[in-house]
Amino acid sequence: MGAWSHTSFGNDDAFDFIAEVKEDGEAAIANAFEVIDFLEPKEFIDSADAFVAIAAAEFVAASVGNPPAEFPDKAADLLPRLNNLKALKPDATKAMQRLLDSPDLKEVWVLEEDYVKWRAGVEDIIERLK
Repeated sequence: MGAWSHTSFGNDDAFDFIAEVKEDGEAAIANAFEVIDFLEPKEFIDSADAFVAIAAAEFVAASVGNPPAEFPDKAADLLPRLNNLKALKPDATKAMQRLLDSPDLKEVWVLEEDYVKWRAGVEDIIERLK
């Protein structure tokens, strides 16, 4: 069984995303937001895509000087070579808001009883992106 947590990098999908960023840089981060943005308004959001988008948003927040309290060293080590993340702030904010508005994700977290913590974490990312 994989890792599952309400924290930004506390699950396998988000942690594995760090390797994608190492390989593809800013393109991996931009793609994480595009996956969410391309969905129709009422279309199902897969939790794995949500976890990756959250991790991507944490990279953007960190690039503007507002990293999460628990930012993995592997992720922090990549920041110096990620030069254009500030331009992704609007995309990151839009994706995070979309996740907050998703009834699909709410159902996932109600089952896990961590929805309130998860929601507060996503709201915190939005604040750190400002």
